[in-house]
Amino acid sequence: MSRFPTALVCGFALLFSGCSHMVESRAIQAFTASLEEKDLDRLREQSSPAFEEKALRNDPLEALQQLRIPQGKTKVVKVDDDEEEGVKRVIVEVGESKRKIVYRLARDEQTGNWVVDDIFLNRKELAANKSISEQMNLLLSVREFLDSWNSESRDRVLATSTPELGQSLEQLTPEHLSSLTRWLVGEAAEQENVRPAVHLGEDTAEVRLAKLKGELLIAFRRVDGQWKADDLAVESRKNGESVASVKHLSSALATALSFQKAFTDSDKDTLKDVCSQRFFDLSLSAADLSVVTIPPLPVTPKEFEAKLEGNAAHFVIHTEKDVVQITLAEQPKDAPKDAPEYRVDEVTIYETDGTQDKRLSALFTSQAIMQIFADALTKRNLEGLRLSSTHDFNQRVWERLTPDTLATLPMPGIYAGKPKVLTTVFKGPITEITVEQGEGPVTYVVRDQSGRVLIDDILTPAYQRPESLKISFEVMIPVLNFVAALDESNVENLRANSSHDFCRIIWNHIETIPEIQLDIERLLSQPLSKIQVVHDRAIVQMGDDRLGAKLQLVKERNHYTVDDVLMISGPETEQRMAYKRALRIRLREGPPATMEHHYASP
Repeated sequence: MSRFPTALVCGFALLFSGCSHMVESRAIQAFTASLEEKDLDRLREQSSPAFEEKALRNDPLEALQQLRIPQGKTKVVKVDDDEEEGVKRVIVEVGESKRKIVYRLARDEQTGNWVVDDIFLNRKELAANKSISEQMNLLLSVREFLDSWNSESRDRVLATSTPELGQSLEQLTPEHLSSLTRWLVGEAAEQENVRPAVHLGEDTAEVRLAKLKGELLIAFRRVDGQWKADDLAVESRKNGESVASVKHLSSALATALSFQKAFTDSDKDTLKDVCSQRFFDLSLSAADLSVVTIPPLPVTPKEFEAKLEGNAAHFVIHTEKDVVQITLAEQPKDAPKDAPEYRVDEVTIYETDGTQDKRLSALFTSQAIMQIFADALTKRNLEGLRLSSTHDFNQRVWERLTPDTLATLPMPGIYAGKPKVLTTVFKGPITEITVEQGEGPVTYVVRDQSGRVLIDDILTPAYQRPESLKISFEVMIPVLNFVAALDESNVENLRANSSHDFCRIIWNHIETIPEIQLDIERLLSQPLSKIQVVHDRAIVQMGDDRLGAKLQLVKERNHYTVDDVLMISGPETEQRMAYKRALRIRLREGPPATMEHHYASP
């Protein structure tokens, strides 16, 4: 048979649909046949270098199956030449359903044949440029990422990470980095068929991988045309294994590791770099770090707890005796894409028996403020005492004193000399530091007041007075002021330090102090022997039951005031007289204006 008629027929057929688009049809059919046969070598021969690099590198068959590229008999419906020279866009119908997909063909520079340059499964993907090659590129990048992070290769981990994530990761020790990455991806990486759920954007992508008890979320970002992991998160149904951000976690972990080593080595130069300014300056800079042991963070993430809460990170380490929590604060960024930076802001040690919660800031700052306070106390430095005391201590004691009255304030159990710390007990916001100071132990009560650590009380062993010097001082101040007012004949100050009843009956009716039978100033000048406090009343005894005075005080307007004075000139009943009664009797005897300030000797 002559070949001319056949050629003539085919020539005419090129004008119609039968033999038209034969070249494009052959290229696409060859590609789909190789895909159906899973012949990777032939697929690569029938693909452009760009498609091969993005979609067919390494072992792509599993990922290709996941994308479910339609297979079956293909029919070219339309061919458009793209604006780019040597490129065609071919719309084909596939299978009995005649599903329309788009192939982009390119001419091979070496052979001159048309090969597959990309595939779009629908027109929406075509408009969004979410081609098979782009999807395959991401899926293969996920596989490469999992393999790299499950290896022990630091270089491979950093190579599959963005610069920002890499900056956070490379601060970790090799052991901690390898353990962290394998803990994160090991379960997914060891699966034979990884089926990620993918949300692909223009330059970012979110990938979800199922874990046995949750999900692994990976945020990818395109860097120089390659997909790199920019952050990871773990959503776990198991308590303590969720991670909000690996980028933040690794940065905080690196700082915690540096802190623990520097603390153990007493390396204060490094501590200054890895701690917040407040924590270092107020707590660590002048502290003896050897008094506390901070255990190293275990290499395996499962052996410690990690929490990210807002701008804070917490690492919890369990030991046989206690639980140690290192708290870090995130620092402000100079630029949005900068890697996160953390500084250690506090360390808390919880006793396993629940007896104490030790905060290093409280421990070291408490000791420092205790030394400052003790020095001011022995030197009777009123300004130093006010600056290092709580609001309550100031309001009840130091603000009611002058330097002159402070010089006369009895301080039983307080001796000169530098305190030597014996024990430190933590009770939440309160720290009790017991020291050896002079002849006996003294306990300084330190309280955290709005972030400042200040002295709230001093406790000393006592028999005839309260253990709390704050209470003793609070009671003694009106006594000292009352005695001083008598000595100075200052009725106004007597009113200020006496009870409402004492003022109503006596002091409001006179301008000068009447004379009485007993020398009250002599009786009040006897040594302090007893302070007894019961609720809002107190008794202060000067001297003894033979010579002295018992002052009765009542709390009014939040301060103790003198309500009466029992004057004692001997052991017999008739040798005792209440000062208020004596004054009332004297007032009846004559007008106050004619009275002189005179006391008879007992």
